[in-house]
Amino acid sequence: AIKKAVERENVIKISFENMPVKGEEGSWGQTPEEILTLIRKTEEILSALGIEKEIARGCVGITLDINHALHGVEEEKYGESLRDWFGRLRDYVKAIHIYTPSESSDNFIEKYKLVLGLATEYCPRTRILMESKQNEEITNSVFGITKNVE
Repeated sequence: AIKKAVERENVIKISFENMPVKGEEGSWGQTPEEILTLIRKTEEILSALGIEKEIARGCVGITLDINHALHGVEEEKYGESLRDWFGRLRDYVKAIHIYTPSESSDNFIEKYKLVLGLATEYCPRTRILMESKQNEEITNSVFGITKNVE
């Protein structure tokens, strides 16, 4: 499908999402190294199909799920952990998403500020998306607070 889209000169981007670290045996996609392996293997397959390496590289990346990346990480190590994700995957980050909590908190705002700073440093053209499973009122409230974060 990617090859057909490229041949038709359509822009296509495939983003793998990192998974939360849960310690389950057989789980995969929980580290930057695992995601890079998946991306590079996909690029190799696309190159083998005749897609130029630079075009293949532009087609494949990651949707960096912040809450998955921080799953099981102590709050004081958030910066270190996210810097590792952003630093290793900078050229591949196609989208960033942060889960919308049931209410805004200092923890959420600090996490949001951290992500804004790292995104600006490592991948400034990447969109940050708020993922919400909350009702409309809560989502609007939390989203409204993030609009004023610098």
